[in-house]
Amino acid sequence: MAIIQLGRAFENFFAGRARYPQFRRKNVDDRFTLTNDPFRVEKARIWIPKLGWVRMREELRFGGKILSATVSRVADRWFVSIPVDTGEDPDPPKAENQGEAGADLGVEVLATLWTGEKEEKIPGPKPHKALLLRLRRESRRLSRKRKGSRNRQKAFRQTYLFLLTPV
Repeated sequence: MAIIQLGRAFENFFAGRARYPQFRRKNVDDRFTLTNDPFRVEKARIWIPKLGWVRMREELRFGGKILSATVSRVADRWFVSIPVDTGEDPDPPKAENQGEAGADLGVEVLATLWTGEKEEKIPGPKPHKALLLRLRRESRRLSRKRKGSRNRQKAFRQTYLFLLTPV
Protein backbone atom coordinates (compact mmCIF):
# COMPACT_ATOMS: atom_id res chain seq x y z
CA MET A 1 0.00 0.00 0.00
CA ALA A 2 2.88 2.35 0.78
CA ILE A 3 4.30 1.83 -2.72
CA ILE A 4 0.92 2.52 -4.31
CA GLN A 5 0.62 5.75 -2.30
CA LEU A 6 4.17 6.75 -3.26
CA GLY A 7 3.35 6.17 -6.94
CA ARG A 8 0.24 8.33 -6.59
CA ALA A 9 2.33 11.06 -4.91
CA PHE A 10 4.80 11.07 -7.83
CA GLU A 11 1.94 11.15 -10.35
CA ASN A 12 0.54 14.23 -8.61
CA PHE A 13 4.02 15.82 -8.53
CA PHE A 14 4.67 15.33 -12.24
CA ALA A 15 1.17 16.53 -13.10
CA GLY A 16 1.86 19.76 -11.17
CA ARG A 17 -0.82 19.17 -8.53
CA ALA A 18 1.55 18.70 -5.58
CA ARG A 19 5.09 19.24 -4.32
CA TYR A 20 7.86 16.64 -4.41
CA PRO A 21 7.02 13.76 -2.01
CA GLN A 22 8.76 14.02 1.36
CA PHE A 23 9.68 11.19 3.69
CA ARG A 24 7.15 11.00 6.48
CA ARG A 25 8.56 11.65 9.93
CA LYS A 26 7.98 9.48 12.95
CA ASN A 27 5.32 10.55 15.47
CA VAL A 28 3.85 13.13 13.08
CA ASP A 29 0.59 12.21 11.38
CA ASP A 30 1.13 8.50 12.11
CA ARG A 31 -0.98 6.18 9.97
CA PHE A 32 -0.77 3.04 7.92
CA THR A 33 -3.11 1.20 5.58
CA LEU A 34 -3.84 -2.50 5.46
CA THR A 35 -5.26 -4.09 2.35
CA ASN A 36 -7.90 -6.78 2.60
CA ASP A 37 -5.40 -9.65 2.89
CA PRO A 38 -3.61 -9.28 6.25
CA PHE A 39 -6.45 -8.38 8.63
CA ARG A 40 -9.75 -9.81 9.84
CA VAL A 41 -12.75 -8.26 11.59
CA GLU A 42 -14.94 -10.24 13.97
CA LYS A 43 -17.69 -8.52 15.97
CA ALA A 44 -15.98 -5.73 17.95
CA ARG A 45 -12.36 -6.68 17.34
CA ILE A 46 -9.85 -6.56 14.51
CA TRP A 47 -6.81 -8.76 13.89
CA ILE A 48 -3.80 -6.67 12.82
CA PRO A 49 -0.52 -8.40 11.83
CA LYS A 50 2.29 -8.01 14.41
CA LEU A 51 -0.26 -6.74 16.98
CA GLY A 52 -2.81 -9.54 17.11
CA TRP A 53 -6.41 -8.98 18.18
CA VAL A 54 -7.29 -5.38 19.07
CA ARG A 55 -10.61 -4.36 20.59
CA MET A 56 -12.80 -1.88 18.73
CA ARG A 57 -15.27 0.49 20.35
CA GLU A 58 -18.18 -0.79 18.23
CA GLU A 59 -18.97 -3.40 15.62
CA LEU A 60 -19.07 -2.66 11.90
CA ARG A 61 -22.31 -0.89 11.04
CA PHE A 62 -22.61 -2.23 7.49
CA GLY A 63 -22.27 -5.68 6.04
CA GLY A 64 -20.45 -6.36 2.79
CA LYS A 65 -16.97 -6.66 1.35
CA ILE A 66 -14.29 -4.95 3.43
CA LEU A 67 -11.99 -3.03 1.10
CA SER A 68 -9.14 -1.97 3.41
CA ALA A 69 -8.39 -0.54 6.83
CA THR A 70 -6.51 2.63 7.71
CA VAL A 71 -5.12 2.84 11.23
CA SER A 72 -4.31 6.40 12.28
CA ARG A 73 -3.21 8.19 15.44
CA VAL A 74 -4.91 11.42 16.49
CA ALA A 75 -3.94 13.00 19.81
CA ASP A 76 -2.41 9.79 21.20
CA ARG A 77 -5.50 7.74 20.36
CA TRP A 78 -5.60 5.18 17.58
CA PHE A 79 -8.53 4.94 15.16
CA VAL A 80 -9.40 2.44 12.44
CA SER A 81 -11.28 3.49 9.33
CA ILE A 82 -12.79 0.56 7.43
CA PRO A 83 -14.46 1.23 4.05
CA VAL A 84 -17.11 -1.38 3.18
CA ASP A 85 -18.60 -2.09 -0.26
CA THR A 86 -22.26 -2.89 0.42
CA GLY A 87 -22.86 -3.68 -3.25
CA GLU A 88 -25.99 -1.60 -3.59
CA ASP A 89 -26.82 2.02 -4.27
CA PRO A 90 -29.20 3.19 -1.58
CA ASP A 91 -32.06 5.17 -3.07
CA PRO A 92 -33.37 7.96 -0.87
CA PRO A 93 -36.87 7.23 0.43
CA LYS A 94 -39.68 8.97 -1.40
CA ALA A 95 -41.15 11.87 0.53
CA GLU A 96 -44.87 11.79 0.94
CA ASN A 97 -46.92 14.87 0.14
CA GLN A 98 -47.74 16.72 3.33
CA GLY A 99 -49.81 19.51 1.81
CA GLU A 100 -49.04 23.07 0.83
CA ALA A 101 -47.39 25.81 2.84
CA GLY A 102 -46.76 29.48 2.25
CA ALA A 103 -43.71 31.51 3.22
CA ASP A 104 -43.36 35.25 3.69
CA LEU A 105 -39.94 36.86 4.06
CA GLY A 106 -40.02 39.96 6.20
CA VAL A 107 -38.02 42.67 7.90
CA GLU A 108 -38.80 42.15 11.61
CA VAL A 109 -39.12 38.38 11.31
CA LEU A 110 -36.89 36.44 8.91
CA ALA A 111 -39.70 34.22 7.64
CA THR A 112 -43.32 33.45 8.42
CA LEU A 113 -44.61 30.02 7.46
CA TRP A 114 -48.27 29.11 7.37
CA THR A 115 -50.31 26.10 6.32
CA GLY A 116 -53.75 27.67 6.43
CA GLU A 117 -54.47 26.93 10.10
CA LYS A 118 -51.13 27.45 11.86
CA GLU A 119 -48.63 30.28 11.52
CA GLU A 120 -45.01 29.90 12.59
CA LYS A 121 -42.48 32.73 12.79
CA ILE A 122 -38.77 32.09 12.33
CA PRO A 123 -36.62 34.81 13.93
CA GLY A 124 -33.72 36.29 12.00
CA PRO A 125 -30.05 36.21 12.96
CA LYS A 126 -30.00 39.64 14.66
CA PRO A 127 -32.52 38.81 17.41
CA HIS A 128 -30.77 35.46 17.83
CA LYS A 129 -27.42 37.19 18.34
CA ALA A 130 -28.95 39.62 20.82
CA LEU A 131 -30.52 36.73 22.76
CA LEU A 132 -27.18 34.92 22.87
CA LEU A 133 -25.52 38.02 24.29
CA ARG A 134 -28.27 38.31 26.87
CA LEU A 135 -27.88 34.63 27.77
CA ARG A 136 -24.14 35.14 28.31
CA ARG A 137 -24.83 38.11 30.57
CA GLU A 138 -27.51 36.29 32.59
CA SER A 139 -25.29 33.19 32.93
CA ARG A 140 -22.46 35.37 34.21
CA ARG A 141 -24.81 36.93 36.77
CA LEU A 142 -25.90 33.46 37.86
CA SER A 143 -22.32 32.20 38.24
CA ARG A 144 -21.51 35.01 40.67
CA LYS A 145 -24.22 33.99 43.15
CA ARG A 146 -23.47 31.77 46.12
CA LYS A 147 -24.70 28.21 45.62
CA GLY A 148 -27.85 27.41 47.57
CA SER A 149 -28.83 31.07 48.14
CA ARG A 150 -32.22 32.64 47.38
CA ASN A 151 -30.58 35.14 45.03
CA ARG A 152 -29.11 32.26 43.04
CA GLN A 153 -32.55 30.67 42.75
CA LYS A 154 -33.98 33.96 41.50
CA ALA A 155 -31.13 34.44 39.02
CA PHE A 156 -31.58 30.85 37.81
CA ARG A 157 -35.29 31.42 37.22
CA GLN A 158 -34.54 34.70 35.44
CA THR A 159 -31.90 33.09 33.20
CA TYR A 160 -33.93 30.10 32.10
CA LEU A 161 -37.30 31.82 32.09
CA PHE A 162 -36.03 34.26 29.49
CA LEU A 163 -34.91 31.33 27.36
CA LEU A 164 -38.42 29.91 27.28
CA THR A 165 -40.15 33.15 26.29
CA PRO A 166 -40.95 33.31 22.57
CA VAL A 167 -39.31 36.00 20.46
